[in-house]
Amino acid sequence: MLDKICVQGGSGGRLAATESEDDLSIQIFPNPTTSSVTVQYYVQHGQEATLSIMDLLGRETPMKKITGENRRYRETLDVDRWPSGTYLVKVKPISQLLVKKLVINH
Repeated sequence: MLDKICVQGGSGGRLAATESEDDLSIQIFPNPTTSSVTVQYYVQHGQEATLSIMDLLGRETPMKKITGENRRYRETLDVDRWPSGTYLVKVKPISQLLVKKLVINH
């Protein structure tokens, strides 16, 4: 089962989806979680990226927008008041979309 993908724009307007490389991946821990979760991701120098969370009904909550500095970023999110369920954590640099599943159990 693939739970982490990288979608990149290709030549001729095609999109390619492949399993993410280490420097393009999102790490989420603990997962599943009950109260807080840490999201770790990499953004290249000068590249703008947006971290957001989407529920399975398609409602998206932007969490943070950053300009990369060739390093890993770490965000701790307080989710103890969020409803139990499955969410998608998204990091969207300019030409990619990184997505990983997050499960909240109360």
